[in-house]
Amino acid sequence: MLIRTRDLMNSTGYDSIFSKYISDLYNYNTGKTPKLANLYSDIENAVTCWCGNEDNDNICIGNSHNGFSIYEKLDFNEYLENIPKEIEADDIQKFLPFIVAEFQDEKQMPIRLDIDYSLYELIEKLKRGYVQTAEDRNNHADFISFISKILKTGSSDKSIIILSEDGQKAVFEKTKFGTYKFKVVR
Repeated sequence: MLIRTRDLMNSTGYDSIFSKYISDLYNYNTGKTPKLANLYSDIENAVTCWCGNEDNDNICIGNSHNGFSIYEKLDFNEYLENIPKEIEADDIQKFLPFIVAEFQDEKQMPIRLDIDYSLYELIEKLKRGYVQTAEDRNNHADFISFISKILKTGSSDKSIIILSEDGQKAVFEKTKFGTYKFKVVR
């Protein structure tokens, strides 16, 4: 359907993002899980770029405070059980027009992201340093919802990093005794 639509638009060639999307879409629908590793990595990178990060790849969870930002460690745990079983191209019975990528939360429950071409294009742009606009935030509410769910899997209940505008960094963490410890790192 996507290829026919593109041909109807009388386009002579496909851009690299479109070709990559078609390849990932085919790999997803035929169950070629190892070939989707780059896509999952790109999603992680897109979330990091969307939220912002600091030098240790901690994700920004709050920068609305005057003079400092709050970061947390976020581990992405891929959930690959949703990917169809590997089949040969001739045996395809069902072909979804989008890719379903899932990650696990702390209760081993999947956090789902449906990736259509528009979202795939945004993920590729974010990977290359693109800064999202208000229009992107309006058009990709599903991605924002995914990000808010994936941020709940972070370490904010155990440890956060506070970074001031002048470069000072502190760690606020919960101890095994249920108390909190504050330590200036730099």
